[in-house]
Amino acid sequence: MKNIFPLADKLRPTSLDTFEGQDHLVGKGKMIRSFIENNKLNSIILWGPPGTGKTTLSRIIVKEMDLAAVEFSATISKLEDARKIMKQAAEAKQMSGKALVLFVDEIHHFNKNAQDAFLPYVERGDIILLGTTTENPAYKINRALLSRLKIMELFPLDDSHRRNILDRSIELIKQETGTDIKLPDTVENIIMNYSDGDARRMLNLVEMVVNVHSPGEPVTDTMVMDIIQKKVAAYDR
Repeated sequence: MKNIFPLADKLRPTSLDTFEGQDHLVGKGKMIRSFIENNKLNSIILWGPPGTGKTTLSRIIVKEMDLAAVEFSATISKLEDARKIMKQAAEAKQMSGKALVLFVDEIHHFNKNAQDAFLPYVERGDIILLGTTTENPAYKINRALLSRLKIMELFPLDDSHRRNILDRSIELIKQETGTDIKLPDTVENIIMNYSDGDARRMLNLVEMVVNVHSPGEPVTDTMVMDIIQKKVAAYDR
């Protein structure tokens, strides 16, 4: 069987036309779509729950605007790495006149003191800071830096967007592996409710269903509930 996992990565949209949700940001005349259409980008922070498209949307912005960008995750990268990149970006801008996009995933993992390193480069326009966070920026982002950024909030995906993603996942599985997974309405409802607005959570569950499903056998409520076992509610400070 062809490896199509992880589904969340295989189904990651690469353009606004295939991006699901966040119509208040990407719809006609809305801010992110206007950034792309006008080819002008400000430093921004995308804030929202997991699985709502923050990282995907950041990559789409960079790709569709054809911007020079460096991407790293604050969970595994060192601040010193960012300092080196920003210094090089400042030098490059003096020659090209173009700012580098610095995409920092989970920027809240840098504490407020560490975030001071970004401030002078953002102020001078040496970089365009594109950050993502699951934490409230008002509490996790340096106030001086926050005043120079636009905060854009992403919301959990609604039923229609999650269903579109679910349908695409089933179609991809069929196309790539020949396995036609039939999901009764009751099973779809369980999967949708379990996802709680998080596309990645939903696709991870679909993966597990595919991995335990025997070809030719029906997918049942009991099977899916056995996989879930017990839903642990997320805790938000």
